[in-house]
Amino acid sequence: MDRRDEMIKEKSLGEISSLFLYQISNDKRRLPKWGDDLPLGLFYDESPHFFT
Repeated sequence: MDRRDEMIKEKSLGEISSLFLYQISNDKRRLPKWGDDLPLGLFYDESPHFFT
């Protein structure tokens, strides 16, 4: 368990009611051709990485 997890468990940060997540990318990034075929585009593929 890292310090962030300890602080959440101890509630020393107060009660967490929401999260704000963002991802910085690059125009030169090579995107998969199948990304647009997903239900919500690449968000469907990449959003789980925020929670790991």
